[in-house]
Amino acid sequence: MDWLLLRQDKIERRLARRHLCEGSMVLYDISSSYVEGESCPLAKFGHNRDGKDGKKIIVYGLMTDDAGRPVSIQAYPGNTADSTTVPDQVEKIRGQFGLNSITLIGDRGMLTGTQIEKLKKYPGILHVSVLRGESIRQLIRDGEVSRSLLDETHLAEITSDEFPGERLVVCHNPSLEMRRQKRREELLVATEKLLTDFAQRILKRHDRGKPYSDTDIGIRFGKIADKYRVAKHFDVKIEAGQITFARKLDTIKLESELDGFYVIRTNVPSVIRCSADVVRDYKRLSDVEKSFRTIKTTMLNIRPIFHRVGALVRSHFLICMLSYYVVWHLREAWREFLFCDDNLAKTRANRNPVESAEPSGKLKIKKTSRKNIIPNTTNNTDKNTNATTIATTTNNSCEIEIRIKSFPSIMSELSKISRNQHHSKHSNQTFHTTTTPTPYQEMLLNKIRSITITPSPSPPQ
Repeated sequence: MDWLLLRQDKIERRLARRHLCEGSMVLYDISSSYVEGESCPLAKFGHNRDGKDGKKIIVYGLMTDDAGRPVSIQAYPGNTADSTTVPDQVEKIRGQFGLNSITLIGDRGMLTGTQIEKLKKYPGILHVSVLRGESIRQLIRDGEVSRSLLDETHLAEITSDEFPGERLVVCHNPSLEMRRQKRREELLVATEKLLTDFAQRILKRHDRGKPYSDTDIGIRFGKIADKYRVAKHFDVKIEAGQITFARKLDTIKLESELDGFYVIRTNVPSVIRCSADVVRDYKRLSDVEKSFRTIKTTMLNIRPIFHRVGALVRSHFLICMLSYYVVWHLREAWREFLFCDDNLAKTRANRNPVESAEPSGKLKIKKTSRKNIIPNTTNNTDKNTNATTIATTTNNSCEIEIRIKSFPSIMSELSKISRNQHHSKHSNQTFHTTTTPTPYQEMLLNKIRSITITPSPSPPQ
């Protein structure tokens, strides 16, 4: 691990040369994982995204290209704020990677107003982010954002004196608005039930002659009131050993004004990326979130962290990133065999940029039938290996129906291929044999052989 860590800079530079170029888009986000033990110097108390209360964590930032291929990973102490990691990444892009013109895409917790002001020192570093709720509410109060601005795609581009030199792309998703309204009402009703049950317990205690003091009621109220994180929408009064509550209709109405609305902020010129493309670019951050899910859960298991030395933690993160780099290419090669869109780039380009992503028609069929039809790349088929010939064309080629599996299931299928060592006592010789792949395994291996590592295309200028 020490050997690998010494070569991290060289590895990341090579990945950057392979997948980034001047004018590229760079996706950046951070996550954290909890630590077992107390002696690691990077382990600190902070925002635990794993839900492990009382556990120290280590923060790490992941940088990818526009397709979600990992390029760089960096570890930070667990109490590091998201936005404070951005300057390090900019310096890495400019210094280590030698790129002076890129578009950095990050969420609102990453690219805050302060960090965007710092980015202005580098004219070639453009940004794409999203406004916080209070900033959107201010635009609504100033009359700069309203539903009448939105076209049939629920999208409009504006400018504001509050954000000089930037384009603001206002988006409204009706289905998201409905979901948030429904969700808020469900949480309010659930919280009202908790408060009602609590008030009844207080009353019963009072009837038994053992009333709670106002202080005791306040302490117990604090433990249950914000279970669903909507306590701010209730007006609660504790008097004479009793508790009463009512909804704050004004705060609920104020919050509901933003339902379904989000505003993308960017300084990328419109001649390079139109409004719809800017929205699609921001939504590419879901690829980084997918990488975090894979690194944390799907076989790679970056968490929990047991290392006690900071250098070993950094090396552990690098190993997980490189492992995901391999997984990314395998998934791309095996798209036809997995529960994913065969041509995701085309689907993304054709879908409405504002509305919630919906699976394509072919993907729905794959998920429902758990089968797919692909060209046959083997000389034969076997009904017992998840592949069956279903059609033959005039040029003697054929298509086959394959069973769709998850990525871990495919890896398990390939693990059945074994290399055996044999030793003959009579001749005192040792030789090796490898099991013959089934047609299904051969198709998977052919896809691996066809993988080519090509640089990302240069963006239009």
